[in-house]
Amino acid sequence: MFVIILLLIMIILLLSFSETYKNYHTIRIIKIAKTNDEKAKGLMNRKEKLPVKSGMLFVYDFYNKSQFWMKDTYIDLDIIFLDDKKIVVGVLENMKSLDENFKGIDKEFIYAIEMNAGSVECMKIKVGDYISLKF
Repeated sequence: MFVIILLLIMIILLLSFSETYKNYHTIRIIKIAKTNDEKAKGLMNRKEKLPVKSGMLFVYDFYNKSQFWMKDTYIDLDIIFLDDKKIVVGVLENMKSLDENFKGIDKEFIYAIEMNAGSVECMKIKVGDYISLKF
């Protein structure tokens, strides 16, 4: 009887999770930027594309509206912005290499992920989706 109740609870939780996050994606993190210097550098000077469905994670200590630029970055990028629950709050697509104009989103975020340009479209990532991070 206990096992049946436990299974029912697990099924309810799973259904509730899938209703809350109709779209969820897994992204493999290949590099993490925590310090200000690491965040300022990002993927600068990288000339090869990242592996598919992978990216660099930027971790902030508090919610903010930091902006990004592509100075000395030789690959085009998409940037995904997440809240503390890893829900997508905004995206920037096809940031062009070497562009020194700052770009950001209007919402606050606590995580950002830089990925190859085209990743957001290919993975069909949109605002409200859940992102699972694989380290």
